[in-house]
Amino acid sequence: MAHHRIALIGIGAVAEAIAQAIAKLPNARLVAGSCRTESKGRAFADRYHCAWYASSEAMLDAEKPAAAIVATPRGTHLDQVTACARRKIHTLCEKPLEINTARIAQMIDAADRAGIILG
Repeated sequence: MAHHRIALIGIGAVAEAIAQAIAKLPNARLVAGSCRTESKGRAFADRYHCAWYASSEAMLDAEKPAAAIVATPRGTHLDQVTACARRKIHTLCEKPLEINTARIAQMIDAADRAGIILG
C-alpha cells in the first residue's frame, strides 16, 4: 500500500500528538518536520524517524509531501499555507486558521487558485 507523505510545519506543543496520530494511520507517513530550534527539531526527528529542517520552505521543496500540517503559532499560518499552495500541497491548518478574516480570506483564495484542499 502506498503511503501519503506528510510534513509537519512547526514542532510545538501539539506536534507530539499529531506525529503519534499520523503513526497510527496505515496509509500515511510523517516524512519531515520543521522548526527553527535545531536541538528540538533533531530530537523530534529522532523520535519519529523523519527528517528535520530549519526552514519549512526548504522542507516542502526537498520532501515534496502530499500534504502538510501547519502547527505554527497563530498569526503565522497565512505564510505557511501560501507556501504550501505555491507548491500544490494539500494543507491542514491548526486552529485558529488565522488572526483575522482578511488573512483567512487570503488563505482560502490561495488554496482555491492552487486547486488544493485547505482544512
